[in-house]
Amino acid sequence: MCDSVKNSVKRLIISKGRGAYWFADDFLSCGSNVSVRKALQQLSKDGVLLRIAHGVYHYPKIDRELGLGVLYPSKEDTAHAIAKHYGMKIAPTGPFALNALGLTTQMQTVVAFYTNGRARKINLGNNRYITFLHSSNHLLYEYNSYQMVLMIQAMVELGENGITEMVRERLKELKGTVSKRDFNHDLRIAPIWAQEILRVL
Repeated sequence: MCDSVKNSVKRLIISKGRGAYWFADDFLSCGSNVSVRKALQQLSKDGVLLRIAHGVYHYPKIDRELGLGVLYPSKEDTAHAIAKHYGMKIAPTGPFALNALGLTTQMQTVVAFYTNGRARKINLGNNRYITFLHSSNHLLYEYNSYQMVLMIQAMVELGENGITEMVRERLKELKGTVSKRDFNHDLRIAPIWAQEILRVL
């Protein structure tokens, strides 16, 4: 591999700053597909990049203040980065929403999202996956607030009879983080029974 390709790839990565995701096809201007992939493999080996999945990389943030070192990205952030790169819209599934909002303690090795794009499964290694499930339910992708879609998907997963006082308290807390404008817009998308619960919290 020509060092100039590796250096070009590295300069581009550093220029965007830490915390950014990169995909193999982001570097077409740096060299051939083969040379770019070799450069990414070497930069991953050198510890500059984290290889998240096939063709997906992350330039990690480093915590030096607390001494935590490399900060690995969440599977949720990775799912959103992949969706953005491929021009897909995504929405959390019910089980993921429950987990993200702390309404279940069940650990998930497979994180699932609905998408308007094609179904796919991303292997993160160590028996960890991100699954995109195709759904043509366009309402899932019309929420302004990601917090709201998490709340509503969690409610739908629990069902009307599963909304306990503990769940209500958590939803009330989360509702306070959503702007009034987004809340009013997104409330209209929710099932009627969920609207009634959220409106009086």
